[in-house]
Amino acid sequence: MGARPGVGKSMFGQSLAAHWADRHTKSVYLASFEMQAREVSMRLLSAKSAVQYSRMRAGECTEDEWAKISRASQWEAARRIVISDDTSSTMATIRAGARELARRGELGLVIIDYAGLVTPRDPKLPRQEQVAEVSRDAKRLAMDLDVPVVLLSQLNRE
Repeated sequence: MGARPGVGKSMFGQSLAAHWADRHTKSVYLASFEMQAREVSMRLLSAKSAVQYSRMRAGECTEDEWAKISRASQWEAARRIVISDDTSSTMATIRAGARELARRGELGLVIIDYAGLVTPRDPKLPRQEQVAEVSRDAKRLAMDLDVPVVLLSQLNRE
């Protein structure tokens, strides 16, 4: 999926991960280059509890909201969302993480947020070729592991 900056690609990927985890018994491997794992987890908890993320982050929740957060923290499906936030990840390291889940029979979906931040094999290649390589590697990953791979990408601002 490609879109302009600020239209919610990361939120789409996180919502897709939560939706998948709620409805399937297999895990989601979410490679996040946009946010740290802690922030992704907090955003998922915010969505599940229906408490605004900004209020959670600031610690300005009411007792009722804390109760909602507490109930949401028991969300069993969250354990099926494996978040990798290593900003130096390459497609090889993403493949290794996804392959480990697949080896255990637990992998159902891979989400990469986002293609332009995956560390290229050859940083000397033109940017277009680097992103094309990531795209090809994501397709190979989907075929090799027989799972859907969602690759989020930012489109040119122009």
